[in-house]
Amino acid sequence: MASLHFRKRNRKTGFHYSDPGSYFITICVKMFDGVLSNIDADFNLKLNPYGKIIDNKIRSVDKIFRDTEIIEYVIMPDHVHILMNIYPNNHIDCTDGNGDGDGSDRINPVTTNTNTHTNQQSFKYKLSIPSIISWIKGSSSFEINKTIYFRWQRSYYDKIIRHNEEFIKVKNYIINNPQSWITRRSHL
Repeated sequence: MASLHFRKRNRKTGFHYSDPGSYFITICVKMFDGVLSNIDADFNLKLNPYGKIIDNKIRSVDKIFRDTEIIEYVIMPDHVHILMNIYPNNHIDCTDGNGDGDGSDRINPVTTNTNTHTNQQSFKYKLSIPSIISWIKGSSSFEINKTIYFRWQRSYYDKIIRHNEEFIKVKNYIINNPQSWITRRSHL
């Protein structure tokens, strides 16, 4: 009897991906390079029509899923990086008191009454990282497949952000990713 190949679990065992916190997500295109964007020698990133579809979907996440916020994202030629927060049921004022605006104050949320999403019935989907990524991938694939054959890789990569330093490092990584892309490509 042949042994079955078991796929390694990508998610952290026992962790609820609907818990409040910050998450770094990477989703990759299957078999296509340059289908989403182009980066010139001056590190300028220009979205292709398909990248614009994905951009629209990412910008819509907080309208589709309650208590979420996209902090930073970049649509690279063949993958997408997203740094996002899931908040507790009441939207929060995320501050650590330093007021420097660098986004690091989003790690230790403080509950306030600034919830802009009070009508919970208006949200169609369950709030969780797998649901959010499934919606981004599915809705963008549906639109893109109207003109070309397009597929995402089967899963995605995630990292649970636990500290302010890690948050800042991930945010800077996303911001600087186009420059890193060109630098890596020039060394190939």
